[in-house]
Amino acid sequence: MRVLVDWDIPPEERPVIDAWSEGIEVIEGGSRLTKRQRLDLAPTLDVHTGLMRTASRALLEAATGLKLVNLTGHGVDLLLRDGIPDLMKARGIRLATADGGDIAIAEYAIMAMTMLSRQVLRAHAALVERGLWDGKRGPELHGATLAIVGYGSIGQATASRAEAMGMSVGMVTRNPAAYADRRHARAFAYGFDGLETALAQADYVLMTAPLTALTQGMFNARRFAAMKPASYLVCITRAPVIEEQALFEALRSGHLAGAALDCWWHEEEDGSGRDGYPANLPFHQFNMLMTPHFSGTTFGTRRRALALIGDNITRLMHGEPLLNEVSTEDLKIMAMQP
Repeated sequence: MRVLVDWDIPPEERPVIDAWSEGIEVIEGGSRLTKRQRLDLAPTLDVHTGLMRTASRALLEAATGLKLVNLTGHGVDLLLRDGIPDLMKARGIRLATADGGDIAIAEYAIMAMTMLSRQVLRAHAALVERGLWDGKRGPELHGATLAIVGYGSIGQATASRAEAMGMSVGMVTRNPAAYADRRHARAFAYGFDGLETALAQADYVLMTAPLTALTQGMFNARRFAAMKPASYLVCITRAPVIEEQALFEALRSGHLAGAALDCWWHEEEDGSGRDGYPANLPFHQFNMLMTPHFSGTTFGTRRRALALIGDNITRLMHGEPLLNEVSTEDLKIMAMQP
């Protein structure tokens, strides 16, 4: 089983990859391969793993024997374009994600809500820059209501931690009936058509749903107006799920008490657009936590992701069900205009 591991493997990752099953031939990509070399190698590959941007249309077309693309992260939005869903379906190429970041991102979400509530960034800046002891009273997470929009592994991991903090947690997801047996996040359960009802109830909103045709621009002026006054938004998915100007106005008016973004409009998955201020508007003047798309960046996330990928390759070899498989039909639905 020939597997292109399409990144430069650092020393700390090699023991995890070396522990993959016998019969797996690992080919290291990343900076070791030119674009031409990658395409020449493609017809010999059984599995490709890497970031979304590395599973390009050109590579998939050239990889005539490819059986599986196992992404190293949670998102699939770059595979919704260029006719990739149709290509993968026609060729029988399977797709899976590695949801190793659920723990780290859930911890980030709890941290972000706490920091926003207590205005930690402002207090820190006042003390460091001006020597001012400028602590203000703020709400607690305990007793507050959290609406989680998108209830995959990240939403579920956050729900259990939020309930441990004393929060009441509800979900908004494409198919809430699928989670009827979940122990957490049962304060309410709505489909996306009930989003505004959920927003009106929530003191905090966590957006984890992936960027699709349905979720692009989901948080617009109407949705912000529907949010409970003085509530908070945390977004860890892709910035285009939010209309930038609408968020700015909601913060400027005070309707939103704060926001945390770990994703930006000036950001491309090819790595471009990641130098300089990440937005068109000066969000930093508000109670806003701005982080560089690193909520899932921990050592544990990477170890879990690589172990899952190795497990999936073994499952593929033995004809067993894959973990975190995304069907081509789901890809096509996500790419479809509503």
